[in-house]
Amino acid sequence: MIDLKVNKYNKNILAFAAIFVILYSLSFLIDDSFARTISQIGNAYFEKTINSTPRLNRHIEINNTAEKPTEALVQIIYYDKKDSNGDFIVKTIGTDIRREALISTIFLTSLIFSFPLGFKNNIKKYLVTLLILYLFIFFKLYVFVFDNYNYPEYSIMELPTITSFFVYWGTFFFNAIGSNTNVMVPVLLWFGINIRFWIKEEN
Repeated sequence: MIDLKVNKYNKNILAFAAIFVILYSLSFLIDDSFARTISQIGNAYFEKTINSTPRLNRHIEINNTAEKPTEALVQIIYYDKKDSNGDFIVKTIGTDIRREALISTIFLTSLIFSFPLGFKNNIKKYLVTLLILYLFIFFKLYVFVFDNYNYPEYSIMELPTITSFFVYWGTFFFNAIGSNTNVMVPVLLWFGINIRFWIKEEN
C-alpha cells in the first residue's frame, strides 16, 4: 500500500514539474502582451473611477516601457499639489506583472492539474481558483495604488471606512510579506479546493 502511494505521488510530482517547466518556458512568448492586458484593464478602471472625476484632481495612467515590457509603471499626477518648482507632483509606482501575476498563474495551473492528476475533473476547480487568484491580484494592485499606509498624504482619494481599513492593513501585510504571496496564495487556493477530496480519499 505504501509503495503504491509513493508511486502515485511520484507521478504527481513529475506531472507538476513537467507542466510547470512547459508553461514557464512558453510564458516568455506572452509575458509582454500579458502585462499590457493587465495594464489596459487597470487603465480602464482608473479612467472610469478617477480620471473622469474632476473634483479628485488626480490622473492615473499605467504604462509599459520598451526597456521593461513586463513592468507596469503607474503614474499618478496630483493636480492639487505642487513641488518647490511649481510643477505638479507626480508619484510613480512600478510593479512587475510577470512576477506578480503570470508566475502565480503558472504555479496554480501546475498544482491544480497534477495534485490530483487529471485534466477533465480539475477544470472546474481551476476556473474557480483562477477567478479568486485574479481577484486577489487586482486587489493587490489596487492596494499599491491607493496606498494610505506608506504615504497617507498622497492618498488618491478619501475611501469608505471599510475600504480604507483593508487598503491600510493590506499595504502593511504586503510590505511585510513581500513577493511571497505569489506562491502562498496559489498553494492556499489549491489546498482549499482539494481538502475535501483528500479527506474522502483517505477515508
